[in-house]
Amino acid sequence: MLKSRSGTQENYSFNSPVGYSKKPLIPPLINSSCQEKNEFHPNEIPKRNRLDTLPFEVRAKIANELSQFDCLNLLRTNKAMYMSTMPRLYQHIVIDENYSQFNKEISFKYYEKTVKNRPDYRKEHSCTFVKSSYNFRRLLTHYISLYETKFKYCEPSNIPTSSFPYIKTLKCLELPDSLNTYDHELNDQISDFFTTLVHLRELIWLNDNFRLEYLGSLPNTSSIQTLVLNIKFSNYLSELSSEPPEHSDSESISSVSSSKPLTFPNITNFQIRPFQNSTRLQRIINNLLVGENISQVSQNLRVLKIARFDKDVNVLVPPCGELVSANSDSLNELDLHTIRSLSESKLEYLSNLQVLSLNNCLLSPSDADLLLKSVNLKNLKTLELKNVSEYQRITQTTTEGIEDSFLTRICDHIGQLEHLALDFREAYTDTVWLFLSNLKSEALKSLDLILRYNSTKLEQFSMNGLYSCYAQSLVSGNKKETVTKLSIEIKQENQFCDLIIPLPSNKFYHELSQFKQLTALRINPNVSHDCHEVLQMVESLPKLKFLDVFGAQAGGAPNLGLGMVHPTIYDDWFKVQHVAIMYFHHNSQLKYIRINRCVFERKDEVIPRDGLDGWFSQLVRVGYNVDM
Repeated sequence: MLKSRSGTQENYSFNSPVGYSKKPLIPPLINSSCQEKNEFHPNEIPKRNRLDTLPFEVRAKIANELSQFDCLNLLRTNKAMYMSTMPRLYQHIVIDENYSQFNKEISFKYYEKTVKNRPDYRKEHSCTFVKSSYNFRRLLTHYISLYETKFKYCEPSNIPTSSFPYIKTLKCLELPDSLNTYDHELNDQISDFFTTLVHLRELIWLNDNFRLEYLGSLPNTSSIQTLVLNIKFSNYLSELSSEPPEHSDSESISSVSSSKPLTFPNITNFQIRPFQNSTRLQRIINNLLVGENISQVSQNLRVLKIARFDKDVNVLVPPCGELVSANSDSLNELDLHTIRSLSESKLEYLSNLQVLSLNNCLLSPSDADLLLKSVNLKNLKTLELKNVSEYQRITQTTTEGIEDSFLTRICDHIGQLEHLALDFREAYTDTVWLFLSNLKSEALKSLDLILRYNSTKLEQFSMNGLYSCYAQSLVSGNKKETVTKLSIEIKQENQFCDLIIPLPSNKFYHELSQFKQLTALRINPNVSHDCHEVLQMVESLPKLKFLDVFGAQAGGAPNLGLGMVHPTIYDDWFKVQHVAIMYFHHNSQLKYIRINRCVFERKDEVIPRDGLDGWFSQLVRVGYNVDM
């Protein structure tokens, strides 16, 4: 028999509301069961966990999962949260005026490999974006002040990295336009800012205002692992340019820093542009990359990217008719020693190089032998040859004296290639399709191919014959089973420039339909004539998520954007959105489509997106990610 007191408790529980200020909802009341009865004490206040009582490492991990805006709110709560959140805000700085917090595709989370003997282990960290000139100047001023206050009476090396907001990664992708990069006060402030970067690991500066004196201000160059620079307007161009042999290279480069010469013993990723000529390239490698650590740098280097110009341009120098010549005088007018500069520099044999990129370079067939003596091509994961021209000198007026090309000579020495970007200029012959057909790599994931033809090639090939060779080379081997990212483009070389040609209606579409693993595709279709073939090809790709179509006919016939009520920034989007809708209807797996520079996202409806051009290019092309 139940006691009356127990009945009173049951009536009290059923008839008394809870969950308001006088009687808060207690979790044990909800989770109680018949097997385990929890006692209720109305006057007892339940325990609540506080974030600021958690260990520092746990609070730092929580801050690492938040965006920079949430972190700013979190650090204002109390001193403990301020101390654990500040390192997250400064550890990875990205300066980009094109960034928008509303573009959630651009993640603030990055990964870094922290253990050399465990390549599968990655540590996650978050970044902070700076997009306005005011915030950039505030970053410089505040961090310099913070650094001077903290280390006024002690050495920076004696302070644990967890207790101070060290900047470990600095990326300057695009400075705000309102900044005057020629302002002496600004440049002096940037130099002072570089003196505070004690634990800097990655320095990426793509804006063309970089000065070599900034490198001389770095207090700890041995911590640098990634160095990606644009030195177009450096004040010290004369120190790295062509000089008489009697000048000492080491003395000129060391003048950047009066205290010590530049040395980056632990560098693994080196990307530089523009090197302008082969003589200057050799000085850059000897004095900026290698320095006094020849063996260590050669052993550690994983990524090497060099570009002749500060931007990717379509200038064709020399014209196709001058790529083959019997006159030795023309040889002296061309800079053909890019590979030789690499081979004759202080760099030793690069046995561990994984990424090699040559941009706007002139080569000769014999350079293949020099490259094989300098780089272990069997270990390459990524090879980029962008707007690379091959020059051949023949001893007779006919084309029978043309040697085996550069590509033909290196093809058999490539074995583990995963990403390939190929834009290779030749005259009177074409060996690019032959290189693709004979490529032994069975793990190719990304292919960025530019098919070139000119008046000299048409003397040896017919257009249909050349297209057929390339189409068959695409599906040769097991490429159609392994490639997930494919970009194909056709260019006709005119006098000093390129003309973009759409894919022919009777070629490539059938071959592209066989790439069932494709997730990203970039093509130049002629939808006005080949609408059925294009849609049928897109429909046949079951895993396609990103489609990039470009060219004059990519958006259909020109129109005035009929139906728009008011002109907006999305005028160009509205003119081609009907084409995006058509592609989305024919492939339900598509998530994003870019038509020329107009990106569309598929949700419940087709949504025009702005500010995603760079992000989209990284997904559909090879070589657009500077972090690799």
